[in-house]
Amino acid sequence: MNKDKNKTIYHMIYLTHHPKGIIEFSRMSEKIELFQRRARYERHNKLTGQMNLIPIEDSDFRDQFAADIEDVKQFWLDHLSGDPKPYTEADLADWLEETGWLESDFQQAFNDLKSGRQVENIDDTSNRRKKWFVHFDKSEQLRRCV
Repeated sequence: MNKDKNKTIYHMIYLTHHPKGIIEFSRMSEKIELFQRRARYERHNKLTGQMNLIPIEDSDFRDQFAADIEDVKQFWLDHLSGDPKPYTEADLADWLEETGWLESDFQQAFNDLKSGRQVENIDDTSNRRKKWFVHFDKSEQLRRCV
């Protein structure tokens, strides 16, 4: 959206069904969505003349369009079994198209479930992961803890 007019000034499209293309499109969409939210917020402030006394952080804008984390957690639980299975970029790409959620939604939900000891990444040998709890490009094996 043009921040001064309620008019779209570009469209993002993708012309691929390759998993890497779908994942990259999703990542770019997430970045652009954040930019769009900020532009709309600034435009609204300009039109109304009302300014927020507390600065809005990017995380606040991200929270506005994030998927319901409980739905994403349930999705994980429905797709994982007690037997370890490798999950690939093809799986992630299918899920992104099926649900419309973002990769960060899947990562956050997996981390929440992992913290609650409901799921496990068999190939994760480090406790230092901060953003990516599942590396789909490495076909990490995941399982549901029984």
